[in-house]
Formats: sequence, structure tokens, C-alpha cells
Amino acid sequence: DEALCKGCGACVSSCIRGAIKMKGFSDAQILAMIDAT
Repeated sequence: DEALCKGCGACVSSCIRGAIKMKGFSDAQILAMIDAT
């Protein structure tokens, strides 16, 4: 749900099928943000 999105990228990394993409960020950038938390 885009209205609830906080931009953390957790949904992207947890999507088994890879169906979710974050606009404006590469996969490597998203994984780095998740690893930093």
C-alpha cells in the first residue's frame, strides 16, 4: 500500500517473487539501508 509506505525498503527485501520495486533506488541501495538498521 503506497499510502502507508515509509520508504524503508523492508517490503522489497521480503518479497520472495521480487514483485515490489522502490522508485528511485537500486536493489543494492535498498539492501544497504536495511543492513544499516
